[in-house]
Amino acid sequence: MIYCRNVHLPGAVLVAWAMAAPWGHAAGVECVPEVKYECSSPRCTRVAEGFAHAEAYRYDSRSGVLTACLWSGCFQGKVRRTESGSAYLLSGLLADHRGDRRLVSLHIDDGGRFSAQWHDAAAPVLELGRCQSGAWP
Repeated sequence: MIYCRNVHLPGAVLVAWAMAAPWGHAAGVECVPEVKYECSSPRCTRVAEGFAHAEAYRYDSRSGVLTACLWSGCFQGKVRRTESGSAYLLSGLLADHRGDRRLVSLHIDDGGRFSAQWHDAAAPVLELGRCQSGAWP
């Protein structure tokens, strides 16, 4: 099952994510973008508004599954986790319920800031924002 935050997308499963534990002591993290860039050669353009309500990332460290609710839908899959101190990188090929796939990389630093990279059909996308740790049922 694909879990998405309060995402307003046709066909998306809408589930609220409960936040409980302090940073770094939980079963996972939820990341919400504050800034988005859509890139094409030779530059990136900042998206001013209209994306934050439809995009979020959730990583469950118990299962190793990353859910990425992107503009085009929610994608989910097991990811590889690489750690450096208390910062880590998550990356993997995620699929939605139709079988469409997105390669997603999510870097989270020890202060809870993140950068995410994924490729839309039109162009590569870079998002920056904040994460919160949480414990989910």
